[in-house]
Amino acid sequence: MRRPAAFLRSPDGLRLTRFRRRSGGAELRLGTTALLLMAAASALISHRAMGTVVTRDVVPLSAATGMIARPMEAGPVWVAQAAWGPGEQQVVVADPGSGAIYLYDLEGRIARKIVRPGQGRLEFRKPAYPFLVNGKLLVGSHFFHWIWLDAALEPVDSFHLEWPAGDGSPYRQLWLYSFDAGRSSFVGVGEAQDHDGVWSETAVFEAPFATSEGVVTNLGTLAVDSEESSALHDKPGKIAACGDEVYVLRYGVSLSIEAFGKSRRTLTSFPAEYRQRPALPPMERREDVEARAAAVRTSKMADGLFCLDERWLLLLAHEPIGDGSIRWRVFPIDPAADVLGDPIELPTRATSIVFVPGSRRWAVLEKGPMKQVGLQPLVRMVVFPTPRFDGDSRRP
Repeated sequence: MRRPAAFLRSPDGLRLTRFRRRSGGAELRLGTTALLLMAAASALISHRAMGTVVTRDVVPLSAATGMIARPMEAGPVWVAQAAWGPGEQQVVVADPGSGAIYLYDLEGRIARKIVRPGQGRLEFRKPAYPFLVNGKLLVGSHFFHWIWLDAALEPVDSFHLEWPAGDGSPYRQLWLYSFDAGRSSFVGVGEAQDHDGVWSETAVFEAPFATSEGVVTNLGTLAVDSEESSALHDKPGKIAACGDEVYVLRYGVSLSIEAFGKSRRTLTSFPAEYRQRPALPPMERREDVEARAAAVRTSKMADGLFCLDERWLLLLAHEPIGDGSIRWRVFPIDPAADVLGDPIELPTRATSIVFVPGSRRWAVLEKGPMKQVGLQPLVRMVVFPTPRFDGDSRRP
């Protein structure tokens, strides 16, 4: 049996993250914090030949019609992720620091603040990581517990990644470093613990929403070194459920995107300028968060992966531009055709952002300086119409 994990509470109060380190055959699990909020960007697809890099002009979104940029009303203090609400008229921000869910209108104003104490299994004490799934919101509540909210944003059901012995599940819990909510299942990269306390190797797991709780599929194991393990704990997420496939942004010596599902394969489509893995300090303790965040800001790197409309992958990327600011871009990828698109440069130079892609519009939430771990308020919102992708006939 493996040695039990040693845990530290993360500053969001929700996630307890763990790393595995091997040295001389020994294995040690160390608790750490992993809410480094990087950003994301948006993009248009302009096809390239598969596996071939074509240099083209980057189209800035600053010229986009219908763009709105406004200061954000103060409220949330530690945000790792945001999502569009039903209809994409409001941005949903779940903040574990204040224990509330905020709904922002398109002008950056707080339209509603939701606090639900004393709700039993539907209570969200430390809300974080909202997802919009089939018109409903799925919001992290605490550790392995998630809450479903209906279109009126009332809590109506719960979803668990932890199961008692005797319920038929082979696992006691799923400990996911990076995760995504697809149209029919919750997916993530992490480890599973059985009822004897034994942990699995790092793997990609899928837990369907519609079936009885405890049904979990292992889609494939991952051989990760300490650098990739640290990257998998960073935000934004490194996994995206898209259509019938699951895609993982791999942080090996050379970065790539690996597909899981019907078959396991590595996409050839990846921007060559972001393939090199940057050298970053590890995250093994709470005290490492700020140092790693500072190193991320000064590195040119791919940050995370999103799915849009069950078809497109959006690869986030950023690079410093010499004056202390950062250029944010995203490369759209058609994973079915394995085709990479040209990047779009976002209208922001903030050093830390949260990216919120939607079918109708996208948003960038800019963050101010990190005052301390657990305290980094949102300061500005930029909203613009979703760019049209080549091959997507639904957008004008």
